[in-house]
Amino acid sequence: MAQRGAWEGVAQKVAGSKYQARLLDEIQGMLPRPGERWGIRLRIDQRHAHLDIETYKSIRGYLTSDAAEDATMTVT
Repeated sequence: MAQRGAWEGVAQKVAGSKYQARLLDEIQGMLPRPGERWGIRLRIDQRHAHLDIETYKSIRGYLTSDAAEDATMTVT
């Protein structure tokens, strides 16, 4: 899920909505920033994920869209 950018699915694995954004924020904190040329490869049996700058951008986009949606809902 993480490698495909399905952050909604990743977040749903965590109980409690306040922990969902925190989990993604912590994952994002461990990833390379724009301009860096490294990544993390995880493997469990036959399943694997490669987390890199694209993953960082994907999480940032997901968290930003949620924050914008919350702000819009609050104003409305």
